[in-house]
Amino acid sequence: MTFNVLFLYSLNHFLFPKVIYSNYFLKEYFLGILLVVIVFEMISFLIVLSLYLNIIRYFIVK
Repeated sequence: MTFNVLFLYSLNHFLFPKVIYSNYFLKEYFLGILLVVIVFEMISFLIVLSLYLNIIRYFIVK
C-alpha cells in the first residue's frame, strides 16, 4: 500500500500530472487492484480447500 501511494505521488509530481486525475486511469487502476486481490483470494481459498479435503480424505480412508 505504501508503494502504491509513493508511486502515485511520484507520477503526480514528476511524470504526467493530468493523466492521474482522469477517470479512465483511476478506473483502470482500481479495477487492476481489484482483479489482483480477487485472483490472490481465489488462489488462497483453493489452497486451503485442498488442504481441508486432504485432511478429510485421510480420516475417511483411515
